[in-house]
Order: sequence, then structure tokens, then C-alpha cells
Amino acid sequence: MKKYIILSILCVTTLLTHAQDSAFTYIRIIKLDSLNKNEIFDKTLIWCSKSFNDSKSAINVRERESGIIAGKAYYNSDYKIPKGKDSILMSKKAIQYFVHYHFDWLIEIKDQKLRFSISNIKLAESDKEYDLATTKPPYGFLDQSTSKTSLHWMLSKRALPNNLDRLLATLESEIRLKKSDW
Repeated sequence: MKKYIILSILCVTTLLTHAQDSAFTYIRIIKLDSLNKNEIFDKTLIWCSKSFNDSKSAINVRERESGIIAGKAYYNSDYKIPKGKDSILMSKKAIQYFVHYHFDWLIEIKDQKLRFSISNIKLAESDKEYDLATTKPPYGFLDQSTSKTSLHWMLSKRALPNNLDRLLATLESEIRLKKSDW
């Protein structure tokens, strides 16, 4: 009987650990005083058309009544690698790199607020996708050492939330933009 209990605990622990490691999500709530659901919805659609290269294929769901806009995106995220022997510390001597991510996004809209969430984030390299939860770098950069490849992997993952914050800042400013009487 003890063996079955221990085996059950190990199985549940393994499943929970794997579920936590494989999920990388990003959620941000934006509060918008004095704007109703329809105004936020319309301005968010305008933002989507400006932000995604091909907004028609990026937006899969557009439901005004339920206040939902959702889709899939291809996103270029930049990060910097210190130049020379500066270790991990960022200095003015840094080289900028870009990585490409695919993810599912969802915008839920209510009066005076919206919630933007991203899930199923994968690093897209060539024809392959890699889960961000992996601790080891999934690929190498040309003839680089393992330690330098690990540095690239760590810094690219660390930069993603900051880059998504910048993306969401453009959404917030687009929504707060007053109508102009051109």
C-alpha cells in the first residue's frame, strides 16, 4: 500500500513540475478611466492593424459583444550581448541581436479596462520552435562556445518581458489617444 501512495505522489509531483516548467505566460491589465467597452474595442482593433504586419491573419477571433480579440503572432524581440569582457553587465559596448517568437495572444475587454495575455510562447528558429521553459539553449550560434550560447539564451529570455511591456505601452497610448478633428 505504501508503494502505491509513494508512486502516486511521485507521478503527481512529476506532472505538476512539468506543467510549471512548460508554461511561460505574460499577462498585463491596463486600466482606462472613462472609456467604455466599445471604445476600447475599436481602438484596440486599430492598434492591432498597426502592430501586426498581417493583421488579417494575426487576428483569429473578433467578438465585440463578449469583448474578445485573439490570434497568433510572430514577434521579433531584441536583446543585447555585452561586447568584450564585460561579463553579463550591460554597458554602452553591447551588440544588439534579435530572436523570433510565435505565440497566442488574447485581449479581453470590459468597461474601463483590458487584459492582454500571451501564452504558448515559442522561440522560432529556422523551421523549428523551442519552448522557453528549457534551461539549456536549444541551438547554437555559429561557432560559439557553449557558455556564450547559454548567455545568448538567458539574455534573450530575460529581454522578452521588457519588450512585451514596450509593445503593450503602444497599445495603451493608442487607446488613450484622443480623437482628432482632422
